Amino acid sequence: MNREKAWKYMGIFLAVMLLFTGISRAADSFTVAQVRVKSPGKQMMTHTAAGSGTIVGAKERAVFVESGQKIFESYVKAGGYVKKGEILFTVDLDFLQEQIDACKNEEKRQRMANTDAAEQKKQKERQEQAAIQWAEEDYARAREKSAAAVQTAWEERDAAAERLEEYRNTRQDFVNENAVGEEDLTAQLEEELRAKERALEASILENREMEAQAARSLEDAQMAPAKDHTLEMAEMELQEKVEKLERLQKLYEAGGNIYAPADGTVTEILLHAGEVSGEGAALLLAEGGDSCQFLAFVKGEEEDYVTVGSSISLEGTKELEKLKDLSVESIQTAVNENGESVKELTVLLPEGAGKIGQRAEYVVSKEAGNAELCVPLAALHQENQQYFVYVLEENAGILGKEWVARALQVTVEDRNESVAALSSSALSSQAKVIIETDRAIEDGSRVRLMEE
Repeated sequence: MNREKAWKYMGIFLAVMLLFTGISRAADSFTVAQVRVKSPGKQMMTHTAAGSGTIVGAKERAVFVESGQKIFESYVKAGGYVKKGEILFTVDLDFLQEQIDACKNEEKRQRMANTDAAEQKKQKERQEQAAIQWAEEDYARAREKSAAAVQTAWEERDAAAERLEEYRNTRQDFVNENAVGEEDLTAQLEEELRAKERALEASILENREMEAQAARSLEDAQMAPAKDHTLEMAEMELQEKVEKLERLQKLYEAGGNIYAPADGTVTEILLHAGEVSGEGAALLLAEGGDSCQFLAFVKGEEEDYVTVGSSISLEGTKELEKLKDLSVESIQTAVNENGESVKELTVLLPEGAGKIGQRAEYVVSKEAGNAELCVPLAALHQENQQYFVYVLEENAGILGKEWVARALQVTVEDRNESVAALSSSALSSQAKVIIETDRAIEDGSRVRLMEE
């Protein structure tokens, strides 16, 4: 009987344990994050650049109006077709006449200023020549004076030496004849000779320095003067004023009319009635022809992916069929509507494709080569400027084997809008990288795989 009760209690205990295990696993399913994993794989890395632009004539010409002119009337509209010689703008003739009068006065003042500058230049050259002549004369006088002073010093030294020698001879004869001593002047004459020798040395040094100073002054005077382009620049300014006056007079003679330089379509008007012209174009004219080109600015972060020769696709309105496998013709520096320096790409369109003024979207794809360990961009995480991914690790838990997420630091070799190419000594192609999770996880979090 006791054995039967024991087995009975054992059965109840096991049933309760199974019940709790089921409850625990059910609760675990609600608290543990569900994840989807994928092993890193080899993949071609492709970068994409996209944007929008405008279709213009294959040959676009800028039409200018002389700067500073007030536009009296405009005769064109954007998208309109004009013929060569057709009037585009008319400038205010009264305003133009005022500018002609002002330009004449400026030309006159500039001519007088140039005359003064030329005279000042001649005066300066005469002064420079005079300075050279004076320096040459000073140098010659210094040499002459130096030679004379040194010569005098030599003569005085030689005279002192002769007096000493003569005294010595006379003194010796006197002593031999009388054998009676008298005051000996030898020491005095020797000192006088030494004084003259010192004076000679001092004269040589002093006059050598004087000659050197005169030579330096002559060299300074002969030194080529600094380039002075004042007169040349003034002549250039005068020429500019003369040319501007000629253009203004020619415009006045034409009745203030600005004519179309060729047949074509007006793609953009940059100057309107009542405005004053500047240095920029008044309008852009796409010259006649069936071929067009596509122009678009490139985003700064995408400039590396767009190069001359890159494959490009266009897609626009229903009037513009989708164009694939075109080629970027050129990339140039341009200025956008915000005055910023940007890159602008050009694509030549097939004959008959597109219409001037249409907008279109572009896509450029560039292959960067195969990468060995690629994962979806969603698997990549970053903290404190360090990238990492979560990988699955199998552990033995109380309820059996369980999956744990482990953070693994990686280096991003390349990336695009959907894929990241990684490198890490700890990451292999067999690793199970977590690419999706239904809730936040961290290093050491228990997870379970999503049912496919």
